[in-house]
Amino acid sequence: MTQLAAVSEVPTREAGIVKVREITLAEIRAHLAGAEGREQAAAVGAESPDRGDLFVASVLGGFSISDLKRFTDLDDARCSRLTPSEFRAVFETVKALNPDFFAVLDQWAADLVERMTSGLTLSEAP
Repeated sequence: MTQLAAVSEVPTREAGIVKVREITLAEIRAHLAGAEGREQAAAVGAESPDRGDLFVASVLGGFSISDLKRFTDLDDARCSRLTPSEFRAVFETVKALNPDFFAVLDQWAADLVERMTSGLTLSEAP
């Protein structure tokens, strides 16, 4: 029996109903490969995020509008009509439908912190 990917709807005032979905393994791989590329580009100064995107990323815990669009039917115009609380509601639904994806991200973050702090003494730690 084939199980369909989960889809949920989040009502918003100005952007209508936002459809949130569980992404596929191929989409997870593409997203993570893109995230690595963005990190490398940012490290050499090749990418300068928009200040508005920085605000959204801070509300969404580092997630950008582009990231959010991978999990939803949102486009730029509809994203711009969401309030911060609506962004959070959509993002919480994304997390609920994609727990494995976020577990991998959490593990990567923990591994990165471990690599960055390994060998440092307490006085050297950031």
